Amino acid sequence: AARVSAPEGCTAFALTGEATDGGHPLAGQNQDLTPEFADVGIVLHLKPDDGRPRAITFTFAGQLGYMGMNQHGVAHFANGLGDCEWRLGLPHYPLKRYLLELPDVACCLKTLAEHRTCSAANMVFCDGGGAVADVEIRPEGIAVYRDQRPDCRLHTNHYLTPEFAPHETHATADSRPRLQRLRHLVEGRWGEITAEVMKAILADHYGDPGAICRHGEKGMHSVAGYIAEPAAGLLHVRRGHGCTGTWKAYEV
Repeated sequence: AARVSAPEGCTAFALTGEATDGGHPLAGQNQDLTPEFADVGIVLHLKPDDGRPRAITFTFAGQLGYMGMNQHGVAHFANGLGDCEWRLGLPHYPLKRYLLELPDVACCLKTLAEHRTCSAANMVFCDGGGAVADVEIRPEGIAVYRDQRPDCRLHTNHYLTPEFAPHETHATADSRPRLQRLRHLVEGRWGEITAEVMKAILADHYGDPGAICRHGEKGMHSVAGYIAEPAAGLLHVRRGHGCTGTWKAYEV
């Protein structure tokens, strides 16, 4: 079986309740990949006529599903995790597409628990009811991460759950300081966080070139960014780096 030791980057968050201005849920991430992905990113508006919910997903040409939000406010974002042997199981992309058909975070977690994937990743979620969650996924199952602050989920590219932490080899050296920086910035604006605040945090350069706004560490760049704002029915999408890219809000 193929073994992946060093994942791509990505810095993700899900916040609600006491963390945010008005208690409204927010979730999102910086998408860290090699630069060529910037040219093939697309925004898909999904409008089924068979009763399934509307959704918007940012994906790349040829991929069935990626990050996004549906009309119920269910949104999911992800981080790469390594130190995993690929096994027989579902690829993440069709699963991500299916999750955008579900009504709430609880149903998303149930789905992940019932299906085995071929490789490792982390996913953060929010929904229109204000729920948030963070789940580490491996071929052998899932582990739900619970932060010391119940209204906060922050994740980069190393395992945080007791179940999966023994697999960690620290192949992505900037992951821990990046997470510490994200936590510092979030706690500094605790109780007043909005989509605009998170846009600024996703542009942070502390720790360059492996900062939250990534500029070439291990060949990875923050080629896009996303923030789901369920209370407003908006998915904010940024093309390019956090510091120079342009944000656009899409109504779901």
